[in-house]
Amino acid sequence: MLSLMDEALIAAMNAARVGAAELLAGYEESLLLRYNGPSPAETDYERKAELSIRKIISDAFPEHPIYTKGSEPPSEEQKGPWWYVDSLDGAFNYLRNSPFFSLSIGFFGHDAKGILRPMIGVILAPVLMEMFWATYGGGAFHCQQVPGIGLTEGPIYVSDAGITHRAVVKTGFRPDLEAERLKFKNQVRQMQDEVAAIGLECSASLTMAYVAAGRVEGYFESGLNPWSAAAGTLVVSEAGGKVSSQNGRPFQLEERGDILVSNRLLHDKFVEILTGV
Repeated sequence: MLSLMDEALIAAMNAARVGAAELLAGYEESLLLRYNGPSPAETDYERKAELSIRKIISDAFPEHPIYTKGSEPPSEEQKGPWWYVDSLDGAFNYLRNSPFFSLSIGFFGHDAKGILRPMIGVILAPVLMEMFWATYGGGAFHCQQVPGIGLTEGPIYVSDAGITHRAVVKTGFRPDLEAERLKFKNQVRQMQDEVAAIGLECSASLTMAYVAAGRVEGYFESGLNPWSAAAGTLVVSEAGGKVSSQNGRPFQLEERGDILVSNRLLHDKFVEILTGV
């Protein structure tokens, strides 16, 4: 008999694959339109993906709430379990036919001590044919369909880079408020002076997965929504990385605060850089 964790992981993976198929249909249509006429300004494929994901999870766990874009986060009175779903993380890229977008699914449940925490995280990049996943206490993993090679699969770990000038750091969109934009610009400038490279990405969950896989050493952003962060924070933690607020304090998923993700070795240095502006 399967455990709750096993059933939840199967449901999350199946839901991610079905949702990915919906996104790929829209991606293909957008590519055809781009080369044969004006590209659409928006698409309803994100909504189709969300509905497909919801159906699979609800069929498996009809009693579990599902929180998505636009949802209010769970209140303190809610005891769980529940799900966070981002059916299109990286819409900016998706609408511009960039392959760097993903969908992510996070499951919150109770551990052996009865503490409610992220228990399962699944991140899937449809065009790149990559899936990352983690279970609480079970490690983080990755699989990818590589042309000419086939399916590769195995555990992932954060990088062992311990020197800032060898580190690659990613960040997200700049904040809307003028004061926050100025702070963000200063943070980017300070980080740029310390690390090997810094870049802007538009998919929080996929960027966190890349930290977990050792492809980049750090990632920071402000105002991140819980449905975008839920899966990624678990994948990073299970791969040996560290997640916190930018000031080094514990990251509170439901508060839409700032976030810092790292390979752990450079975390304190990144905190110093981000808080020193």
